[in-house]
Amino acid sequence: MSVAPNKRYVAIAERGEKPVAAIYDLHTLRRRKALSPSDTDSKEFVCMAFSTDSKYVLTQTGAPDWTLYYWTWEKTKLMASVRTANIPGERFMTSNPQATQQGGANNTAAATNAAANSNSNAGKENLFGSVVYQVSFNPNDNSQLCVIGNGIFKMFRYAEGALKPFLFQKFEARNFLCHCWTADERIIIGTDDSRILICESNGELKNEISFFADAVAKPCHSLISFNKGFVAAGGGGSLAIFERCDDGTHAATANAPPALTPAAAATAAAANAHKDTFRRVREFTLQDDSVKLVNMAISPSEDSLVCTSDNHQIYSLLLTTADIKGDESKLEVFSQPFHHGQITGMDTCIRKPLIATCSSDKSVRVWNYLDSSSELVKYFAEEAYSVALHPSGLYILVGFSDKLRLMNLLIDDIRPFREFTIRGCRECRFSNGGQYFAAVHGNTIQIYSTWRFENLGNLKGHNGKVRSIHWSPDDGKIITAGMDGAIYDWALKDMGTGATAGGAAGGAGGGGGIKREGESILKSCSYTCAVASPDGKSIYAVGSDKTLKEIVDSQIVREIESDSVLIQVALSHSGRMMFVGTSTGTIRSMKFPLSHESGEYQEHQCHSGAITKLRVSYDDTHLFSTSEDGCVYVFKVADKEGRGLKREREIVFADEILVTKSDLEEKNQMMNELKTRVEELKMENEYQLRLKDMNFNEKIKEVTEKFMQEIEALKITSTVLRTDKEKEEVRHEEEMVEERERHSRELLDLETVHNSKLMTEYDKFQELQAKTAELQVQWERQMRDMQVAKEKALAELTNHFEIKLKDKQAEIERVSSRRDEAAI
Repeated sequence: MSVAPNKRYVAIAERGEKPVAAIYDLHTLRRRKALSPSDTDSKEFVCMAFSTDSKYVLTQTGAPDWTLYYWTWEKTKLMASVRTANIPGERFMTSNPQATQQGGANNTAAATNAAANSNSNAGKENLFGSVVYQVSFNPNDNSQLCVIGNGIFKMFRYAEGALKPFLFQKFEARNFLCHCWTADERIIIGTDDSRILICESNGELKNEISFFADAVAKPCHSLISFNKGFVAAGGGGSLAIFERCDDGTHAATANAPPALTPAAAATAAAANAHKDTFRRVREFTLQDDSVKLVNMAISPSEDSLVCTSDNHQIYSLLLTTADIKGDESKLEVFSQPFHHGQITGMDTCIRKPLIATCSSDKSVRVWNYLDSSSELVKYFAEEAYSVALHPSGLYILVGFSDKLRLMNLLIDDIRPFREFTIRGCRECRFSNGGQYFAAVHGNTIQIYSTWRFENLGNLKGHNGKVRSIHWSPDDGKIITAGMDGAIYDWALKDMGTGATAGGAAGGAGGGGGIKREGESILKSCSYTCAVASPDGKSIYAVGSDKTLKEIVDSQIVREIESDSVLIQVALSHSGRMMFVGTSTGTIRSMKFPLSHESGEYQEHQCHSGAITKLRVSYDDTHLFSTSEDGCVYVFKVADKEGRGLKREREIVFADEILVTKSDLEEKNQMMNELKTRVEELKMENEYQLRLKDMNFNEKIKEVTEKFMQEIEALKITSTVLRTDKEKEEVRHEEEMVEERERHSRELLDLETVHNSKLMTEYDKFQELQAKTAELQVQWERQMRDMQVAKEKALAELTNHFEIKLKDKQAEIERVSSRRDEAAI
């Protein structure tokens, strides 16, 4: 599975005849596209990756061809493909069967764990160059790709419609398990020998550091980058946070890498003073060192991290500066712990919203299906095969390899209080009233009293393992089905009275009243589950022959064929709904009552393994399923329009819990001790308070006396200051009067002086004005005289020049007459 960087789309790889990558819209939860190559012999994609802009998708197939496909997913267009493994994958398939069972999820091949778990040199050499674990895009260049695998570190560039390799590896090939890109286009690579390689975007090795400080080598299975550096996680439940060094001078001592090859040592030494050097700032380790952390994700704000382990658990860690530096920060279980093995048993109760499950991981868990939380978790020394929950929700029946144990569900523990010598009990059920329970012992079903622990009867008749027990609503009948192809209908009306039933059943506790009323035997089918209708007239059974059978009066009246093996069948308590679980992990909601041979149903794909148990809550509002994949599913039952089913009466769940007498006495004793301690603390506190009051009263008295003396002194000082103030005020008033008088006199003097100056200046102004008038008269007179003189001179000059002009003209005329005469 791969989520697009824009958080809008998710790609989910589906295994089949041809591998399919389904693209879903996370906003509408609808399928947008399906990518499936036609030229591959593989049946699965082992890893996928989105480009940074979420427009392109990489899909890597598994064995036998190990081909990388480059898609434009919105157009469902295959851009290019290239084979990435060096050696045919059949070698991997034969030497690592775990890989094909696990599937490809979370951007890492399912083969990663199998390859990393291989401790023998022969196994590693056989896988070398033949397994791809992870593919990715360069975050800044959609045309550059990186492929990581066992002995595989390849870089490809998309150009001219093809993926072309451009990396020539210059360092020793190893089992590379994971990688990530940093913001500055560095490639961080984790190996199975506890090393982390830092490379340029062209594949050149720049530095090498150790994954963890322990002497024991821990493979690095997952890497993820953030702004300050990157986080590495892997084997031994180990997680380390690395930050980029500012100067790089202390990285060599902080990480202490072992001896490198000459080329790697030279490049690492040259990079020690550059930003390619990282230092380990924090380490975290789970208590269980056998767990491997296989995948991680960081929140968009980079303040928290979640990681998953190979045992199906989710852990969280705060990445804020304060939490990284604090000693109290640690990996904590996110939400609640889950099963990490096949779930073998499951049951629900009536009085509480609880379901109980047991698993091959040796745990028994109690879940609250209303708030989706884990109520109790109990690990045992051996595997639990079956589980049954009492209708009251206060007791639980668990079958182990040696004994069947009846246990109390306490407030914080699951504690056994009765054991029954039933070995390897694979199926057990409480009656609907809770007064009886039935348990499978080999081919026999034993019935016990819940309250007296007596064996009320043994149901004998099966020749094979009994796989199913079903109580009728009135607890008057039991329907059993087995691997021998037999379904028996047992009547329990006179159980424990001593009456006989023709030898059909015998009891160690006098259960001769048990009678076998009906039987249906089909040797060709190994039945896995059978249930009866609420009226007890019809029995519905499923088994290995891929059919759903309806049995009435010991006769098979209807068979509905299926395309897959049906393993579980469940009827609602109202008798109006039927659910069937298949070997492929699907749940079918059958149209009920069954009407014709084909059988109409609505199928829901949920589990990735075969369904192991199906149960319906007492009020028919919830359906519960468990599977070999270790998952528990809780479905809300609704009609076709999505409306919840109407209840005949409202179910009020009980709030009561069980507490053992010893625990209660211990708690009461602790409460009494705490009460005594509280009383002692009260008395001590009261005594301390009285002492403090006395001390404070003395201090208050001293302070009061001191303050009273200071107040008196301040009063005297205030009186003196007031007298001085009054004196100053009188003196100030006198000075002000004198200052006002002096100011008035100076003002009068200034007015007199200025008036005299003003008069003097005025007189001067008058004199200047008279002089100006006289000068004006004189100037005008002179102007008139000059005008007259000018006009007179002008006239004289005019007369003078006119006389000269006349003389000249006369002279000209004389000259002209003489010239004329001379010419004649």
